[in-house]
Amino acid sequence: MEHAPQDSPQLADVLKLFLVLSDAYGWSDADIAAVLQIDQPAFRSLVSGDYAPTETARKAIADLQELVFLLGEVFPDGHDAQRWLNKAVPALKGKRPLDLIRDGHVDKVVTVLATFHSGAFL
Repeated sequence: MEHAPQDSPQLADVLKLFLVLSDAYGWSDADIAAVLQIDQPAFRSLVSGDYAPTETARKAIADLQELVFLLGEVFPDGHDAQRWLNKAVPALKGKRPLDLIRDGHVDKVVTVLATFHSGAFL
């Protein structure tokens, strides 16, 4: 078993994040694994605590944590957040946030949400 570096997220926090993504936003394990850029067996090992996330996966986990925080701040109703994730957003050049996230561009979605949260678009 690979040991987690000191800056790795705690397993309980990661599991809570995955649960929110699944329950509140309808993401599958495959969706989450794709964002983390790991395969399904590695994802299952990560969830069971038998696999330390790669540097890429750790960054993706941090980005997803920020995404979930901002979604909750900008859209207190989870249904509104889910609708926003699935519609074309002008600030994202007409792309759906979920598509950008799946393509590895969580940072772009986080930037737009942070801008909304700050009130810059109001």
